[in-house]
Amino acid sequence: MAALDAFSCSRALVVSGLDSNPRKRADFVANADAIGVALAATFSEVDVEHWSTYDTVTDALDVFIERVQARHAVVYTNHGGRRNWTSVLHTGDFPLDFLGSHPLVAAFACSTGYYQGINSIADTFLDSQAGGYIGSTELAHRPTTLEAGLMFADRWPAPGISAAKALRNTERALLSGHPSDYQRLWVLQFNLYGDPKYGLCPAAQAGQAVPGQPPSVAEARTSATVRMVVPGDPRPAALPPSSLAVTVPDYQVTTTDGLDTARIPGGLMLLEPGRPMVPIYVVTQDYPSGYTVQEVTLASRSGMSTATGLHLPLVTDDPTSAQEAGLSRPAHLAPGTYPEEDYSWEIDEGPDGSTTLTVRIYPFTYDAATTDVQFFRNYTFEVRVLSSTLSIVAFSAGQHACAQSEQVTAGLWLSNTGAPQDVVVSAVIKSAGSGEVVDRLLLRTLDAIASLSSFELRWDSTGFPAGDYTLAAELKGTGGDVLDRAEASFTLGLTGAEIVHFAASPGQFEIGESIALSLTFANTGTVPLTGAAVLQIQDSEGDPIWELSHDVANLAPGSSISLSDTWDTSGAARDEYRALAYVLYEGTATEPSTAILRACFESRDGSLRRDKDEIFVS
Repeated sequence: MAALDAFSCSRALVVSGLDSNPRKRADFVANADAIGVALAATFSEVDVEHWSTYDTVTDALDVFIERVQARHAVVYTNHGGRRNWTSVLHTGDFPLDFLGSHPLVAAFACSTGYYQGINSIADTFLDSQAGGYIGSTELAHRPTTLEAGLMFADRWPAPGISAAKALRNTERALLSGHPSDYQRLWVLQFNLYGDPKYGLCPAAQAGQAVPGQPPSVAEARTSATVRMVVPGDPRPAALPPSSLAVTVPDYQVTTTDGLDTARIPGGLMLLEPGRPMVPIYVVTQDYPSGYTVQEVTLASRSGMSTATGLHLPLVTDDPTSAQEAGLSRPAHLAPGTYPEEDYSWEIDEGPDGSTTLTVRIYPFTYDAATTDVQFFRNYTFEVRVLSSTLSIVAFSAGQHACAQSEQVTAGLWLSNTGAPQDVVVSAVIKSAGSGEVVDRLLLRTLDAIASLSSFELRWDSTGFPAGDYTLAAELKGTGGDVLDRAEASFTLGLTGAEIVHFAASPGQFEIGESIALSLTFANTGTVPLTGAAVLQIQDSEGDPIWELSHDVANLAPGSSISLSDTWDTSGAARDEYRALAYVLYEGTATEPSTAILRACFESRDGSLRRDKDEIFVS
């Protein structure tokens, strides 16, 4: 692993891959160019390479192997797989020589971060001494991935921002901006492998503010203009604001192959399948423990401008494709302007009782039929905030996971630092993926809550499918005002696997003889199991010398599966070996089963001896 001080914001390389579709290829090229511009705000040298400009795949690979040397960041945008970046770069092309630069490698492409049971392209980059690697474990939605790659480049590097923190901030931004299912999936699919503190630029390189100089470009890209107004309120400025004034930066338009992309600096994109891709603007406001936002209303908006003739791309449903042409209107595209809302808001609870108000502003509306645009710059929101001495101090599910149809319990602990108070507890069950409310619990009235109190919520999960859920509770006064909110997460459905049989035969072998390996494992959980069964041979030092992986998909609960392979011992030394088997699933693994194997040794008379075949299984 690279030392934390090995990273330098000096030389970056951005690469777009191949696609036979001219429309998609243009999207990848434009995305790489935009990422290069974003990184140029911090890196002293940024080169952008388009593999589609080379005559052959070999030419593209040769140039990449040369240009990747001494790079501190390598960003790829295009198609990918578990062992490849499009058809140019494969695991067989490694190791690469970075000349000791230990780059942060980010691959914004499908399956480029897969890690289970194979020697993936993520593994080979890290084996070549990359300092860290970002990639997706599954197929990723192309419009979301294109946008998220640019969002990441806009957020990294910056003062105090490592690559992991930039990825986290990108994921939070995706979730804050009216997220689609594809955006939620993206957050789950993309991982960083390596030290989360890596990729932090030295202060002098990261554009940290110097006395007498303006803020850096990196700071300006991610700052929202929010002015807090408390009219006629003599309280100290630290008290929560009752009004938010927001100035939205003017949108900017870029055109690629007849399609226009409108962006708001510091804003996000609305990526709803089947709808135009339009920019939005998000602001947040933090509130300390003891204050609860009751309502947010739009008091005024102004600074309207109009335009026409923009051809915005439509977001497709195809997870692996790029945007479709804006002039091609699908049958399910709703008529009229989009989006229809002026704004929306939500509250996120912090672990310390504080809350964050997120206001999504939709200043840019678009009519695909007429290509008309309407844009507002200035917004004022009134925020009704309530202070309370009564709060939820702890809320957690009785167990993180349980079987379907079991009763789910959650403990709620309340604290009241003021006079005794009657409260009403309401609770709903939400799907963790979509946020959709799937069930509601009966209201509970608690009388004269004083000091510290607790009670238990119970939910019968009978009839609900396996999956991740959230239990959301609200504490209300008798007048209906919300005093506090809290959420607890849990999973319906248990995962489990167990090896019930593993054998390797013969236990003692002659060099060149084949070893038969057999494995049977069972799904001991309550949901279908998907994973990989791994068979491995290790030498006497414990180093793997042979390995095979078998993907297993949707093995039913209570079912088992048997697998077999053979190890050809040709070329093996006269030594002791260990056969090993384990199953990877849901981010964990079974306990390994092992068998000891021994090569026949030479007797004093020069003949080969084979002791009684025995298999030692643990």
